Amino acid sequence: MEEILAKIGFDYRVALANLVNFLIVLWVLQKFAFPKIQEVLAERQTKIRKGIQDAEDAKRAKLDAEKAADATRDSAHGEARGIVTDGQLEAAKIIDQAQLAGQDEKDALVASAQKVIDTEKLKAESDLKAKGQSLVEETLKKVFKNDVTDEQHQAYANKVATYLND
Repeated sequence: MEEILAKIGFDYRVALANLVNFLIVLWVLQKFAFPKIQEVLAERQTKIRKGIQDAEDAKRAKLDAEKAADATRDSAHGEARGIVTDGQLEAAKIIDQAQLAGQDEKDALVASAQKVIDTEKLKAESDLKAKGQSLVEETLKKVFKNDVTDEQHQAYANKVATYLND
């Protein structure tokens, strides 16, 4: 068998030396390099897991924030609707109060105007009564050219006074 191996160029001494060299290199790598490599791989794996966890946490936080924003927006819309409704009710109340105040003011103005009218009417009637007799007297004098007796004058004055009193 050695001859066959020698024909193909295999030397067991070189193979044994290669095996010893391989085992030495393997032992050196396991002693010094592999622990460092495993440590770096472990750190990298930890960073990757942490990154994935952080991404999932951020995704959850984003969803929670969106829900909170939606709830806040809905609450704000509801509050705004309430404020608008309250404002409309308050405006309606103010309008009603203004209309009542306007009606009261109108009624007061109408009553005041009616008093002024009544006072002016009484004054005009009084003035007319006072001046009516003298006007009738002057008219009669002009009509009859001083041919009216005192009795006729008094009778005409009484008729006019009666007419004016009615």
